Amino acid sequence: MSQRSLAEWLCWQESLNPLEIDLGLDRVREVAERLNLRPPEGSVFLVAGTNGKGSVVSALHSVCHGQGLITGTYTSPHLLRYNERVCLSGKPVADQQFIDAFEAIEAVRGELPLTYFEYGTLAAFWILSRVPVDVWIIEVGLGGRLDATNVIEPDFSLITTIDFDHQLFLGTTIAEIAREKAGVLRGAGYGFFGDPNMPATIADVADGLRANLHRQGVDFGFKVDGASWSFWGAGLEMKGLPLPLGCPQIQLQNQSLALAAIEAWRPGLLDDSAAVARALVG
Repeated sequence: MSQRSLAEWLCWQESLNPLEIDLGLDRVREVAERLNLRPPEGSVFLVAGTNGKGSVVSALHSVCHGQGLITGTYTSPHLLRYNERVCLSGKPVADQQFIDAFEAIEAVRGELPLTYFEYGTLAAFWILSRVPVDVWIIEVGLGGRLDATNVIEPDFSLITTIDFDHQLFLGTTIAEIAREKAGVLRGAGYGFFGDPNMPATIADVADGLRANLHRQGVDFGFKVDGASWSFWGAGLEMKGLPLPLGCPQIQLQNQSLALAAIEAWRPGLLDDSAAVARALVG
């Protein structure tokens, strides 16, 4: 029997489960355990939120990659090619890596049904587990608590902003949606909230977990200084950072959120402010 192409695998996956969204972690967690996934110890970032997730993932990757680290990113949806969803140091992985991952998933999933997104998420984790990677940077697909990406144990959980989205699945109020997105927080890890206006339910979840939650404007933040901006965090201040095009505040929130998480992880990566500035521009 000839091997399926990537396009054939994707068409087949779409035909298996009629539900595009089927929230719940039990099935995905069971398959993930059978796959023996191996995230890098202490170096997993999980990014949730309504807006700005992609920008935060990009900033995390750019700063880490600029310091010579090998990054593994998972984002969705893709723009042109499915391969864009999984990148190693910014470069999409090959068709064959996805094909190998899907074959590995089929070899262990048995009768457990998976959605198109769940297949892709497990494939991403399988691929990243089998190459030398210094850091995983993972973008949540929908919500947080029941999203397939949440089967991993993040060391750093980042939440960008909270707004109305996917209300059929996440709730009809900001408080309900925030609680779902706060599901990415862990008691044993670091949590970061990137909007200065934090819904009370984020704090409720963090308090219940005794999570180490860092807030924009309280524990870290930014200030515009004429033609540049500065970041301040727990133990450092960086000045002279280039303003994003058009200087939208949301971009400064996103970049400062990424820098705060990096400072908590490896503060030495931020020692060279000129290198950080180049990374954020590039």
